[in-house]
Amino acid sequence: MLASQGARRGRREQLGIADTSTDWESFVRRDDLDVISVCTPVDLHHEQAMAAIAAGKHVLVEKPLGLSSAQTGEMLAAAEAAAWPTRCASRTAGSRRG
Repeated sequence: MLASQGARRGRREQLGIADTSTDWESFVRRDDLDVISVCTPVDLHHEQAMAAIAAGKHVLVEKPLGLSSAQTGEMLAAAEAAAWPTRCASRTAGSRRG
């Protein structure tokens, strides 16, 4: 779990998560993680997704993928070249929060 200092206090125990960090790069470097979920502010998506793809991780990116079509295209090309399953998470208009 990657979160701000304030957000992670108390939530870690509540969710049963033993390992947290404010350093996203530490998660990308870890050999025991296969998947990186990018659900940070959109201006960080490109850098984080590209690093995760380069590290051989499966990547799930919250929408929008990037700040521009150029960033998005670069991310998609990198994922296709790596042949890693990569997805963009989104809610459809009819979905509900529960």
